[in-house]
Parts: sequence; C-alpha cells; structure tokens
Amino acid sequence: MRWAELGTGRTADVTAGISSHSSETVWTGLSLNEVHGTRIGELPEGYFLQHAVVLSTSARPATERRLASSRWEMVDPSPMVLEFLPAGIPFALRWRQPSAAITLEIAPSFVATVLGAERLDESRLHSWSGTDDVLLTQTVLALAQDVRAGFPGGPLYGECLGAALIAQLARKAPGAPQRSVRSKGLAPRTLRTILDDIDANLDGVLSVQRLAGLADMSVDGFIRVFKQSTGVPPHRYVLRKRVERAQALLGNPSLTLADVALRAGFADQSHFSRMFHRLTGVAPRQYRHALR
Repeated sequence: MRWAELGTGRTADVTAGISSHSSETVWTGLSLNEVHGTRIGELPEGYFLQHAVVLSTSARPATERRLASSRWEMVDPSPMVLEFLPAGIPFALRWRQPSAAITLEIAPSFVATVLGAERLDESRLHSWSGTDDVLLTQTVLALAQDVRAGFPGGPLYGECLGAALIAQLARKAPGAPQRSVRSKGLAPRTLRTILDDIDANLDGVLSVQRLAGLADMSVDGFIRVFKQSTGVPPHRYVLRKRVERAQALLGNPSLTLADVALRAGFADQSHFSRMFHRLTGVAPRQYRHALR
C-alpha cells in the first residue's frame, strides 16, 4: 500500500516484504494484499495515496493509532475488525506484535468510474472502524478468496465485487446523496450490444468497466440495470454463458476437457469442472457421456 510521510514527502510501500497473496495488476483500480506482519515497528505520521480498507484477520494486541495529529489511541484488538482510511487523511501507527490483515487499495479514479454522476464528495470521507458491517466484511473476504484462487473468472468477478464495495462505502459517508433508482433496465439496442460483445469475447478477458463504457454508464449503475434486464449481475451472466458454450463444445469428441475449458473462457480445467457441476448438477465428463 503506497504511503507518503508528512513533512518529507517520502513515499514507500508499507506492505512490501510482508505480503503473501496479491492481486497485482489483474484488477483495474483495486489492489488487494494479504499482509502478515513479522516485526515490531512504527509508521510515522503520513497518509495513504489511495483509499484503504483493512480487515484484521487476527487479533492485534498492543497496536496504537493517532489520527490527524490527535492523541494516541489503542486499536481494537479483536479479529475481523474492518477499517477505512481515506486517501490523504494523516495518521500514525505503532505496533508491538505481529498481526495479519487483508488490505485493499482503491484508486479515487475507480471510485469516480463506479459512481459516475453520483460521484462522492471525497472531502466528506472520514476514517472509521468496526465489526458491524457484515456486507463489507464478506465482500473483502470474497475478494481475497478470488485472489487466492488465481482469479479463475478473470477480472470481471473482482471488479463487480469492488463496485459493490465502493457503493456501500459511499452510502456510509456523511451527507452522501441518495442514489437514483431506474425502474427499467437497459434499452433493447444497448442490451443487445452488450450481450453480443460478451458472446464475442467469452474466451477472452471481460471487464465490467469496459462493458459499462459501452453502455455509457457508471459501473454501479450499469451493474444494477444489467441485473434488471437479465435477472443476474454481469459476472453470473458471463458464467452461465460460458457453461452453455461448454455444453455445446462437449458434443465434439475430438476436444479434450482442457480444450473445452479454454474455448469456453475458463481459466483452467479445474475451475471449469467446478462451475459446470455447480450450474448443471453433473460433471463435464458425465455430461459428455450422456450426449453419446
């Protein structure tokens, strides 16, 4: 996580060397790391260059934080505490025992892309922590699980989760505007353009940001009206279409299961088999045998 020290302007990656799983460059505007602290230390007063969501996955005894030059306060030692630190908000941190956490960096530009016309007044953002937001906690855990699994669905699943997380963060901000609700889905011509694009790129990399751009909408708004039009969010629609393509390909006996997986857009045969079984109730090999 990129951090800048007040006064000196020195920047550093405060998770360098203590991270395990990382999203690297798969997602656009989001970066997730699983951090395992291995040393006692102190972070002098500075600020994150991007918005930061931190989920403590272990207890954090003897950890203190000072926000915006205020007095030092003990951090809640309980596991599964979720914290939000907006970009540019000064803080200092010191700790005396190692701990583990999931850290998520969110680029302000991605927030703007997700919210669009409902763009958040970032001057209203403030730091908070707690254990009562189950939806945000589960979203962070789902993002981490996608990283551990190697992004089997490509960037689409993670970006959809990230958009949902940003929408929830925006609703928690003081004075946040009420988001507009459209009673209808996408216009028929626009929907056809989106669905044709998905069909044409099923075996490649699909991004929710690019699909939203085709509809000339914010990511959050696009996900909502896409679900109104199809009954499912974009990542689930894509998964369903990939399974349908795999069903057709399984009728070709010259293709191996690995070939079918790749041509249908799955990351590997293992992910293909799990998703195929989840949606159809049978394994790909059993489905092929039934066709014969």
